[in-house]
Amino acid sequence: MTLESFLESRPTDAETLHDPRVEIWEGAAPFDQAENRALWESLWERSRSTIAIITPEAIARWCRRFGDCESLRTVVVKDHLPGGEPRLLAALPLIAANHLPMTTVGDLPSNSWFQCGDLLLDESPLAMPPIEGVSPMKIVLDRLIEGLRELPWPILWIPTVRIEAMRWRLLIWALQQAGIAVDVKDRYLSGRVRLAGDWSTYQSKLSRKMRSQMKRKEKKLAQQGEVDFRYNERHTKDEVDRVMDLIFQVEDHGWKGRGGSSILQVDGIADLYRAVAHELAAKDRLRTITLHVGGRPVAGGLGYAVKNVLTLHKIGYEEEFADFKPGMIMIHRLIEACHADPSCETVDFSSPIQEYHRRWRPTMYRVARLGVPLCRRGAVMLDGIRRCRSVIGRGDKLSRAGDLGNGE
Repeated sequence: MTLESFLESRPTDAETLHDPRVEIWEGAAPFDQAENRALWESLWERSRSTIAIITPEAIARWCRRFGDCESLRTVVVKDHLPGGEPRLLAALPLIAANHLPMTTVGDLPSNSWFQCGDLLLDESPLAMPPIEGVSPMKIVLDRLIEGLRELPWPILWIPTVRIEAMRWRLLIWALQQAGIAVDVKDRYLSGRVRLAGDWSTYQSKLSRKMRSQMKRKEKKLAQQGEVDFRYNERHTKDEVDRVMDLIFQVEDHGWKGRGGSSILQVDGIADLYRAVAHELAAKDRLRTITLHVGGRPVAGGLGYAVKNVLTLHKIGYEEEFADFKPGMIMIHRLIEACHADPSCETVDFSSPIQEYHRRWRPTMYRVARLGVPLCRRGAVMLDGIRRCRSVIGRGDKLSRAGDLGNGE
């Protein structure tokens, strides 16, 4: 089904748009206003984004540490409810980046440390009746595109987009309808484990080799001391600091520490993680996972739980215990614990899929780089990039093996 026919086939309700207008919030100052924070949180709740750290506080922290807060531009589409109460229907935070030579581009406030940016889209206009024959969703997206055209960069160059998620598909469709030729280039696959049924049923679907390996490795690990798995859903302020320090130390004792890229070895990153962890814990969204042997932590990781999805982040283990596969044992125990939690329907690995991820039979989704020209100069540049790529034959090749889902 094409997006055009999908929009036409949606059921309608009595609600409609009133006067949607685009605004561009410059810098981080608009996020300091209580009204804007409330509008942002409401939009995030109504959107399908499951990235928990797309908050005004987290975006401002990210900009102060990694980017230029003055270059932050957040394009929002604002409408009003019948009683005059404002609401946001779409939002896209963007910041200046140097991904291309000799030009500055716009990108989400995201990197390998934190993903604090995403397209937030209220999909309720999909169910609204057409306005003079035009889909309300197209009206919202056209307003968003109007704002994008006013940005100071020739191109949006976003390296990590969940390209199959409906919100991004809708935006790309609207851009193409507006005559804007976008460029999409696959980068990697990530995956989600859907928790349908009980734990024993799920286990039975794993390969015999996987089940045997987990039993064998955990038995050998138990010979080193009592194995204790801890999945923490609630944290006091003191507990946040304690468990974060523990997870940092475990990571630092692994291959990242040896390579100088662990959280503790990069200036300011530990403090940033602690601040975000406290924010998530205050909203009961922080999840911490640790595996102990004889009272000693040998694996640990972070996660956040929103909208029935647990997203994993920064999984590490002690290299001394590598032969026992403590990281895999911890994830195995975690998926078992999530099967017993009605509020957890999906575990999202969020990172590029490795061979060991595939053993849990995840549903794959694509992460791609999205290029969007915002002016004629940007269109010429993007066309030149395409031509160069076709001539020299460069570009990532992405395996299509596996069950491809829609990412969200």
